[in-house]
Amino acid sequence: MQVRTFQARQIREALSIVKREMGADAVILSTRKLKRGLGLLGAAGIEVTAAIEETARQVATPERVDPDTDKQFGTLRREIRVLREQLRETSDLAANLTAQLPTPGAEWRRALEQADVDPVLCSEIVRAALARAPQPEEAQAGPAVHAEIARRLRTAAPLGAAEPGAPRTRVVAIVGPSGAGKTTTLAKIAARAALSDGLRVALVTLDTHRVGAVAQLARYAELIGVPLLSARDPAALGAACRRHASADLVLIDTAGRADPAALEQLAECLRAAPGAQVHLAVPAAARRPDLRAMLRRFAVLGPSRLIVTKTDETALLGGLLNATVWSGLPLTWTTGGPLVPEDLEPADAETLASRILDMEAN
Repeated sequence: MQVRTFQARQIREALSIVKREMGADAVILSTRKLKRGLGLLGAAGIEVTAAIEETARQVATPERVDPDTDKQFGTLRREIRVLREQLRETSDLAANLTAQLPTPGAEWRRALEQADVDPVLCSEIVRAALARAPQPEEAQAGPAVHAEIARRLRTAAPLGAAEPGAPRTRVVAIVGPSGAGKTTTLAKIAARAALSDGLRVALVTLDTHRVGAVAQLARYAELIGVPLLSARDPAALGAACRRHASADLVLIDTAGRADPAALEQLAECLRAAPGAQVHLAVPAAARRPDLRAMLRRFAVLGPSRLIVTKTDETALLGGLLNATVWSGLPLTWTTGGPLVPEDLEPADAETLASRILDMEAN
């Protein structure tokens, strides 16, 4: 260790001298005021004692590097950069090769994703299917994948048992976003119930805002031969349901307005329909983010059933599965065309699973 003492008029000047003479790594050991002055005028002064390790001093004042040695260092640095780049390329190549290695169920997972099934759901289905497959080979997993999809496609009888405590007259309201085909779907259900099943059917519409909505449903009611009433508020809906108390089935059409205020008004109206079973209609072609938003937005109406419409407008039917799994609601009907009542099918899990996998013609 090197120890030196410096004198100066002020502490700042002394510290500056220490830094200049010994470097920034020097350590101040002590400071004291001088009893005698410095210089000709005898002004008071400061004495500073500092120390530094020899190795630190050497770093602070490095010796001059030989030009040949500096050249060798430059060559070595360039070689290191080249080696690093080669290592990076090798690492990227290994990662790509690893990603291309076949993984169990990769082909089935890809097929489901191509059908627009949610990626997380795809992995869950394939993992469960491979665990249940009688043979571990992926080529033999098709029936297990089909069965797993069908298991997750919850369905319910379209006009099954009434809600507990509900009156004899079944009341079904169809809700959903604008453009989902609610009115046409309601007409198909009404025609099937009245013309095929022989039920006494009545229609009520709450969609009094959309231009031509009442006229469209009135035309359907005339063709089917069933009565139609309009209602604008909860009192009017309650009165309409009481007026149709002798019917077997009352179907309620609703507007597609989805803003919170409109949905709250609709929820208040539906509370005036005793034991109403709410069916949420969503289009099969809805993109996954839009479908999630629909399910979340219309949950305020308390739907207990699900209808997937317009299956003829998309070749990718994974939305059927996404909708039932995300909502937790059983599927009752699917619709796939404009014909009334032909283009209406009761939901069947086995058939729909085949259509999602494209194992049969859509």
